[in-house]
Amino acid sequence: AAGTSIHGKTLDIRQSSSVDELTGANAVFIPRAQASAVPSDTWSALGTTMLVVSDWEHALEMGATIQLQTVEGKLRFAVNLTGLKQSHIDISSKLLRLASEVHGE
Repeated sequence: AAGTSIHGKTLDIRQSSSVDELTGANAVFIPRAQASAVPSDTWSALGTTMLVVSDWEHALEMGATIQLQTVEGKLRFAVNLTGLKQSHIDISSKLLRLASEVHGE
């Protein structure tokens, strides 16, 4: 919920219809239903400034940093290391070992 504090950080969940409304955000989730309508240059721009998560099958190709996947009925995730590096996000080696796929550097 908005305003919830987790480990000293405030969690604010918002629904947005414009990239301009995402200013200051650290992460964004782009659902599969809207993903194909997001222009490719927007994917690239978001991916250099924040964590971009999506459940769309082409998300990593477009510049997302994490793609949620359903594999054999289980939730898995793929990681784009290049995107994480560009957005200055560190990921632990333990978390990377859990990824179903690792792309990039």
